[in-house]
Amino acid sequence: MEERDDLTDTPVARSESMAWAQTHPASASLPHDRQLAFAECLRTSLMSMLRSIPVGLWIDRDLCERFPALRYFQEQAIRRQIDTHAALLRPEIQRNIPKVPLGLNLAINAAFAKAWGNALGATGWTLPYLAVGALPGGESLLRRSEPLARSPANDRQVIQAWADELASPGTETGFPFRAEFAEALRRTISGAE
Repeated sequence: MEERDDLTDTPVARSESMAWAQTHPASASLPHDRQLAFAECLRTSLMSMLRSIPVGLWIDRDLCERFPALRYFQEQAIRRQIDTHAALLRPEIQRNIPKVPLGLNLAINAAFAKAWGNALGATGWTLPYLAVGALPGGESLLRRSEPLARSPANDRQVIQAWADELASPGTETGFPFRAEFAEALRRTISGAE
């Protein structure tokens, strides 16, 4: 059995997420230790999503194809995840998250909703992401996955493709990073420090 890769964090990603926490109105006046905790939560959540969603889509799709008897249970789990992701669309939640990590999260969630909405005939799952302008970013992420075969050998490549999309100014995700953070994403995927 092929093994999945374990990816790491970078100092630049930590610095960028701290800048988000220090400049966002909801967290700018917090004590430093709370800002640090908020920044860590933002960063680790995004890195976790980047590592797990594109590969998870492949794994779950494979399970769906290989074990059709489990489809009902898998669909129920996916519906719960769609509902969990939708909580981020609530205005009171959006006000408390800086624009860049919010947009990145919404684009990744839109990709998940689009992939599974198409697979399960629930295309309405994408409507909230269309309404907030995140659906084109999600579709762009999925297009980055298309040329790659669903295989553990391509885990790094699909994660890298999504990281490149998220870190590229002017792409459908629409969230330009500082060049240093984009490079941190790339180095995170390649394992270089």
